[in-house]
Amino acid sequence: MEAHQRTSSSEAARWEGMWSAGLKPGDAFDAARVEPALASAIALDDASKLDPPLGMSRASEMTALVPGCGRGYAVAALAKLDRFKHATGLEISSTAQKACEDYLKQEGVQSKASVVVADFFTHETQYNLVYDCTFLCAIPPSMRESWADQMSKIVAPGGELFQIVFPINESRDANVGPPFALSKSLVEGLLVPRGFTLVSYGASEQAARKAPGAEAVARWRRHE
Repeated sequence: MEAHQRTSSSEAARWEGMWSAGLKPGDAFDAARVEPALASAIALDDASKLDPPLGMSRASEMTALVPGCGRGYAVAALAKLDRFKHATGLEISSTAQKACEDYLKQEGVQSKASVVVADFFTHETQYNLVYDCTFLCAIPPSMRESWADQMSKIVAPGGELFQIVFPINESRDANVGPPFALSKSLVEGLLVPRGFTLVSYGASEQAARKAPGAEAVARWRRHE
């Protein structure tokens, strides 16, 4: 636990430094928009054409979490879905939190969305949908097992982890980053032993960020 706290503190300082330096939309890891892969899934879900639906259920009053939400593009997009009663963004940078709050207000979804500064690895609330895009690839590889353990706790039974597996680059040293290179087999090795079933996996048609390596969309169901 002590080692985790030290790592979390150093990571928080690093990300706060980037945000407080004046990160603007489109800079570095900021895509300046919701990722096309998620936007496409949301549009299909809103038209009741996504199978299975986001969160693996068409129930109303669902909740969503976006760890490492940044400016909150995905938080706002999920909050606009009628079935979701609330979408929460999670950040370790207070400057990022302010940027996200401003964006949620700009999008008019502040009644259904919020952002908190907290440690993902000790977060206790469960959600029907957790969206991970640039979170796993941004944390040190030494923390991946902890990431998987935590996903098995915060994704509600029967719920979904919607993941952008990015960047996929088999020729790159997976220990050099961020972003740290990922692969389908790597993520399967983390999640399958912890009670997740891969529902679908495929290349996304349009990457959101200018970075080496392709991206894929993986949808995981947590066992009930």
